[in-house]
Amino acid sequence: MKTNILGISFFAATVVCAAVPSIDPASVMLSVNDAPMVTVQYTLANAPAVVTLAVETNAGDTAAGPWVHVGDHNLTRVGGAVNRMVRQSGAQTIFWRPGEALGYIDAGKIRAVVTAWATNCPPDYMVVDLEAGDSPDLVRYYPSAEALPEGGLANDVYRFTRLVMRKVPAANATFCMGSAPGEGSRMSDVEIPHLVTLTEDFYLSIFPITSGQYHDVNRSGFVVWNDKPARLYPVGDLSYDMLRGTAAVWPAEDPEVARAVAPDSIVGKLRARTGLDLDLPTDAQWEFACRAGEGRALYNGGETWAAVLDIAWVNTGGLKAVGLKQPNNWGLYDMIGNSWELCLDWYSSGLAYSDGSPVTDPVGPPTGSTRVARGGAYSVNTFAEARSAHRNSAPPDRTLVRYTWRACCPAVAK
Repeated sequence: MKTNILGISFFAATVVCAAVPSIDPASVMLSVNDAPMVTVQYTLANAPAVVTLAVETNAGDTAAGPWVHVGDHNLTRVGGAVNRMVRQSGAQTIFWRPGEALGYIDAGKIRAVVTAWATNCPPDYMVVDLEAGDSPDLVRYYPSAEALPEGGLANDVYRFTRLVMRKVPAANATFCMGSAPGEGSRMSDVEIPHLVTLTEDFYLSIFPITSGQYHDVNRSGFVVWNDKPARLYPVGDLSYDMLRGTAAVWPAEDPEVARAVAPDSIVGKLRARTGLDLDLPTDAQWEFACRAGEGRALYNGGETWAAVLDIAWVNTGGLKAVGLKQPNNWGLYDMIGNSWELCLDWYSSGLAYSDGSPVTDPVGPPTGSTRVARGGAYSVNTFAEARSAHRNSAPPDRTLVRYTWRACCPAVAK
C-alpha cells in the first residue's frame, strides 16, 4: 500500500545503547600539579568502552556551582586512557596540559567528568591515523570537532594522513528520500519521493577521500607532491571496480557476501590498514547524510544558484581542496560539487527505484549496468544537478577525474 508522504521530511527515535560500561563517579579524582599538568584518575567497570573527558570550573562560591564546561577546544592536549577504546576494567589515568589560559585555576574550583561510551554508541567523531599501523592510537574518538587536537579541522593533517569520520544519527530515523513534486528542476523518474527508515547509526568521512589519503594507503595515485593543494583535492580517476574489486557483489542476501571486497581493492587495502569495516555508503545513506535534516532542495535551505555557491565547488573547471565551503548541519563538507561520489547501489529509475512505498535500509535493485553517483562535480552548472536529491549513474569500470568516494562504516567502536 502506498503512503502519502508529501510534506514529510524527517523523524527520529531515541537510540538504545548497550548499558554495560560504567565509571563510578566517586572514583574520579582530579589533581593539579606543577607544569601545569592535570591528572585525572578513574575506575572503569565492564570494559571495553570508549572514554572521553570533560572539565568543569566552578563559577560560584559554593560546591553547588554553577559548574561550567571549559569547552572541548581546551581539551586537545590530553593523553593516557582517554579518547580511545579502553579494553581493561580497573584504575585508569588521564593527563591534561591545560596551557596558560587555564593554568591559574585553583584545585578546588575544577572537576573532571569522565564518560564511558558503550561500543555501540561511540562519540560523534572518529579519527583514523592512516600512518599509525597497529598502534593503540590508530583510532581515536572525540565528542565534537572542537576536541580534535593540533588545531582541529583547520590543520591539513585531517585531509592528508588522518581520516575524520562523523557519526550520522540514522538509528531508527525516517526521512523522505527523493524530491517533492514542487521542487524546481526535479527529475521525476529517478527522484520519486518515498519514506526511508534507516535502523543503524553510521560513520561517514566528513570530507571526500583526498589524494593525500589515497596515496597514504595505496602508496601511489593521483597526486602532485610539489603542489600542496593537489593532495588536498578529492582523489579522482577512480571507478567502482577499483574501489571494491571486479568480483565484489552488492547487494546479496548474505550480508557478509554483500560487504565482501577484493583484498587488493582500494577499500580492501584500507580495511586491512585500519581493521574497520569501511565501505561506500548506500544511496539512501548518502542522501540522508547529505540532507542532514533538511528537506528542501539544498542542505543549507537555499533555493538559488548563489546558495549553491556557498556550499559547493561548481562550474570551476577543475578540482578544489576539500573543506573550504560551508558544511551541512552535521559538519559534512563537499557533499555537493567538486566530485561525484560513488555509492554501493545499482542505479535505477521508475518503479525499479521506487513505487512510493516506505522501505527500510534499502540496498538498491539486485542487478544493473551502472552504479549510483551522487553530489555533482566541479563541472555542474545548473541548479538541478546541485540538489540533494539529484542522482547520476556511473559504469562500474569507468574512471573519471570527477569520480571519487566517501568512506562509510557502522558506528561501532572496535
